[in-house]
Amino acid sequence: MEYDVKTNTELITRWLNDELTLKADLNEAQPLIRKLYNLHRIFPLSCKEFKVEKEAVTSWLNLPDNSTFIAQSTHSQNTPLEQLKLKNIVDRALVAFLATHSDDPQISMIRSTYLFVCLKLVVLTKHDSRLTSSPR
Repeated sequence: MEYDVKTNTELITRWLNDELTLKADLNEAQPLIRKLYNLHRIFPLSCKEFKVEKEAVTSWLNLPDNSTFIAQSTHSQNTPLEQLKLKNIVDRALVAFLATHSDDPQISMIRSTYLFVCLKLVVLTKHDSRLTSSPR
């Protein structure tokens, strides 16, 4: 399968913007972007099949607004994900996915892998994701 890195990066960027930036409330955005950053950070570098997705998420996280959220959440006390009162999550699958978490490193690794599988589906389906039809 041939990959157009630029197109795939644009698809993932658009999907992250649509599913996270546009659907997260302002008080949710910072901890959710931080959670995405953490899942991105723990994703195994050895998974070469997801190189395009990893680079796309890196680019998205490095966008000025997103990197500011990450820097602020590293240096300040923010609303922890557990304290967010998420409403209307039916139409916000990525928000709901990122808001749930585990302190178990193995579960976090599985969640990270699952996220990147969903991003691969964003590319393969030209923007749709299977997150909404997959079990949470």
